[in-house]
Amino acid sequence: MKPKIRGIWIWGIFFGISLLLIHMSIRIYFGDGITYYAHMMDGKTLWEFAKGRYYAWSSRIIIEMILVYMANHYLIWKI
Repeated sequence: MKPKIRGIWIWGIFFGISLLLIHMSIRIYFGDGITYYAHMMDGKTLWEFAKGRYYAWSSRIIIEMILVYMANHYLIWKI
């Protein structure tokens, strides 16, 4: 690999790891989306939640199912 291309790859990897570390260190506060989406399924299965959201906001069903899943899996939400 050429030295110039190798240097670009090294800086790219450094930049990516730096952003990941900064992003993982951000604190989640009460008004964030994770607190909203984490409690949307209280007492419901994913399919009961999807059915209810389909009747209310049918165009958002796929997006909100993904967000609810990610909010209940904290590390996925952080990434």
